[in-house]
Amino acid sequence: VVEGEEEFLLVAMEEIDEDLYFETLKSIIEHKRLTLGKMNKWKLKASLLRYAVGKGYESDLIYGILGGVEENGT
Repeated sequence: VVEGEEEFLLVAMEEIDEDLYFETLKSIIEHKRLTLGKMNKWKLKASLLRYAVGKGYESDLIYGILGGVEENGT
């Protein structure tokens, strides 16, 4: 970590609107779901989880959103 970088990151994280952050995550998960072919709910959730984690989102927030995901195409 570069000197001062940690403090900068903490300040930046405090300025993030939590509601907007959650809605953005929800939106990218919904969009990605539309691009995936038909698959069972376990594969779908795993794919969406990997995608969102790869974008840098926290797994606990992702799990909260994915809790209601069912098979796509049904």
